[in-house]
Amino acid sequence: MQNAEQTRDVANAKQIGVLLTIYAKEHDGKFPANEDELKTACPGWWALSLTKEYVVLTGVDTNEKWHYFLNHTIGDPPDTVLLQSADGHVIFTVGGSTKYLKQPRHH
Repeated sequence: MQNAEQTRDVANAKQIGVLLTIYAKEHDGKFPANEDELKTACPGWWALSLTKEYVVLTGVDTNEKWHYFLNHTIGDPPDTVLLQSADGHVIFTVGGSTKYLKQPRHH
């Protein structure tokens, strides 16, 4: 059974993931490719570059952090991880699935 924090994280991943998917559908199937596009797709979140592989999203009103993985399209395999909680326990995939992982995913 999930605790309140896990439930919140899964709900937030789904919310951000839906915003990213809407953006991709409006931009020829391409998810945001840089910080500016990410800020446009996800209002209410700050995008801070960390590596070339992913961008850290931080909630404007919270310290919640997510890793958004760059260079993906709607045509990628559905199980490709698009968004991951900073602790690696919650993921959102290109195919639209949101999952809580008992063992954190490392990238």
